[in-house]
Amino acid sequence: FANSDHDGPHPYMVAADPSGQFVIANDAGLDLTLVWRFDVQAGRLLPAEVPVIAAPSGSAPRHFVFHPNGRVFYNLYEHDAKVVVYDYDGATGRMRHKQTIPATPQRFAGSILSSAIRMTMDGRFLYVANRLHSGLCAFAAAADGQLRMIADTWTHADSPRSIAIDPASDLLFSCNQKGDSITSFHIN
Repeated sequence: FANSDHDGPHPYMVAADPSGQFVIANDAGLDLTLVWRFDVQAGRLLPAEVPVIAAPSGSAPRHFVFHPNGRVFYNLYEHDAKVVVYDYDGATGRMRHKQTIPATPQRFAGSILSSAIRMTMDGRFLYVANRLHSGLCAFAAAADGQLRMIADTWTHADSPRSIAIDPASDLLFSCNQKGDSITSFHIN
């Protein structure tokens, strides 16, 4: 098992939802996803109707991404190497669990340290980088947002820490921490 930041709070990612009405944060140390309503007039955050979504102990929610339609939320658990899919209500900030899917190839055993999650602009494909596997897992997204793994690709370098997709969704870039490199892949 990888070194853990579970000795206290460790906020990892904070971002607004697609409407800008809610702010969401993943705390990898507390295994929580937090949701606040953004009060524009007062410039403050207020707890949403359901302000906390608990993740399994030790799973370390890390990064997240919304489907371009704004109605599906994908949450990446770093230590569990899973993507958790939720239906998202942009009016209330509520999330309803839809699917949990491994972000690892079937043949891989042990800790993998998932590090990044990205989705193409058309919402058809989602990608997860896995540091200890030095790989990228590709998923096809169904019309309802559920995922199906379609490929596992070596990054051609060690420890992909972050990934990015160009605005046209033609290329994916992997920033490889221990490989001290950036590798690129065609999306087709």
